[in-house]
Amino acid sequence: MKNFFLFCFLCLWVGADEFKIKVGVSLSPYAFFVKKIGGDSVEIIKIVPSQRNPKFYEINFDQVKQIKNLKLLVMAGIPYEKKWLPRFERSHPSLRILKVDFGDCGSPVCYDWLSFEGAKRIAQEIAYQLRVIDLKNAQYYKKNLELFLQELDEIYLQIQKELMASNHKKPVVDYQKVWQKLSVELGLEYMLLEDIKQRKGIFCLITPFDPKKLIVSKYQISPKHLVEIDPFREDWDGMIRDFIQFIAGEKNGK
Repeated sequence: MKNFFLFCFLCLWVGADEFKIKVGVSLSPYAFFVKKIGGDSVEIIKIVPSQRNPKFYEINFDQVKQIKNLKLLVMAGIPYEKKWLPRFERSHPSLRILKVDFGDCGSPVCYDWLSFEGAKRIAQEIAYQLRVIDLKNAQYYKKNLELFLQELDEIYLQIQKELMASNHKKPVVDYQKVWQKLSVELGLEYMLLEDIKQRKGIFCLITPFDPKKLIVSKYQISPKHLVEIDPFREDWDGMIRDFIQFIAGEKNGK
């Protein structure tokens, strides 16, 4: 009898996992949004590991096999996708593909998720796709979206208060156009490193994949003034918080 109940329990446990919607995301930050909207109803497969540079990443054979089991693939417009997208569309016609790059920024990565407007649009697109795929739980995804949009508004207002209260606010100096959208949203002074003539004493934001030695040599900036914030982490709110703490003068970075 005990074995029978154990067997039934295992069947239910495996069955519950099988009913989860398998969602693939090209970049780790999108896993954050899928989890916020999908909750326990989704299983997330991340394509590009967070410690790898998405500009040069190539998917492997095992990942190609994984994709055939997905219901939804969230794509960010990065290089590997442009080569593989036609193959995915031909080989997996039932796979829903969501492209969340909102326009051509002229760069291999557009960093659309690093702004409140971008985050809202991504969440709304994901919620729509999940409702279409899983109609019986449409209200669940709709409610999660509403809560998340409210959470984003609250975070935005809190950040504005912190910035207004700061007496040590720094201008945003970017090596690439990583933080441009968020800086504009928050009304911050923004510039690219290459556009600054007098670089003495400034702090510049870089990613873990930027060539530090080259930047130091080319722009005559102190290595101590290169502030690394990883925009490819899964914890979106943590990335935004690191950025604000730096700009508000609470820390100089890593």
